[in-house]
Amino acid sequence: MKKIALGLITLALTVAMSMSVMATMGSLTDEHPAWELIGTQWSLMGTGSVSANARAWSSDEVIKSCNRLNWPISVSVHASVAQWIEFSITGTRYTWLVRKPGIYAANSISAIIASNGDVGVAFSGFGDLASVKGDGTIPVWYAAPVPDVADPGAIKDWIPAAQLTRECEIGDTAELHKGYTWKLWNKIEVVRCNTACEYQNDACITLVLKNQKPWIDPTTGYFKK
Repeated sequence: MKKIALGLITLALTVAMSMSVMATMGSLTDEHPAWELIGTQWSLMGTGSVSANARAWSSDEVIKSCNRLNWPISVSVHASVAQWIEFSITGTRYTWLVRKPGIYAANSISAIIASNGDVGVAFSGFGDLASVKGDGTIPVWYAAPVPDVADPGAIKDWIPAAQLTRECEIGDTAELHKGYTWKLWNKIEVVRCNTACEYQNDACITLVLKNQKPWIDPTTGYFKK
């Protein structure tokens, strides 16, 4: 699991196992050394490495003995490709420094997600900012995820923080393969009765790989042992 824990937002990456079984490690017994082309050089990955980028097996041995003239031998080549994900996020903490009461909005966080399968984005733990003194809150709204917009006037739907509990899904498209960009806009309302002190909320965004293979360890992302 890749987890960044900084301030207001914790980004946790979890893996959801697919129920469709294309190949299982248990049915593959004759592993062969595999090589990966890195730049212009072939690098030996060997056998048995759970962290290798690819591994290769042969199976379905056939042994025959006869005097027939023709022996058609069926050969198949199969590749089971796991789902991968790459992501970057500009920050995991919103910090507002507020001089006076007012309603304020900012695009404080942007993310780029790339994958070869559907990716779920789940939100949990979001709420209004609570005073560390325990005597007040600052209302918070989010617009998530939204495409690249120039200013908050273009955002039609602001979601109260406590209602940001749904999971949205980024579909498997050419845009996702290259890198899908989305922004998490944030709006706060500071009123005259908000005491001069610190306010905070800690929440979580979880990225879920929807088409992962059963031979991938969901915790490490490597081959199962």
